Amino acid sequence: MAFDCSSGSTFRFSGHLWVILTDPFGDAAEIIAAPFSSKKESSDTTVILKVGDHPFISRDTVIDYALCRIWSREKIAIRVTQRDFEARECVQGTILRTIQLGLINSPRTPRNIKKAYSQALTEKLNG
Repeated sequence: MAFDCSSGSTFRFSGHLWVILTDPFGDAAEIIAAPFSSKKESSDTTVILKVGDHPFISRDTVIDYALCRIWSREKIAIRVTQRDFEARECVQGTILRTIQLGLINSPRTPRNIKKAYSQALTEKLNG
């Protein structure tokens, strides 16, 4: 079964859960993904998730927008096949929208990520 590389899909990589925040966009069919991280004193608290918001979460968790990445759909498919990425349960509805809005509002989101996110939204609206 192929990994669903769309908005809300999640995968475990390098000990963290990552959520895909966009459907594939651009000529390279890229996505933007952000990692979940246990909440610490120095954490970006733009979005705080609680136990029950996702099956992976066992304590207060934040989205570490500073570490967002842009990956091509092809690279993700390869990493899933190689088992570097482990597919997990999707994030849906209000929680997904809250995380996506956090990408725009977080002071720690890199400019290039915000620009790419804007491009992804524009493509989606122009269909």
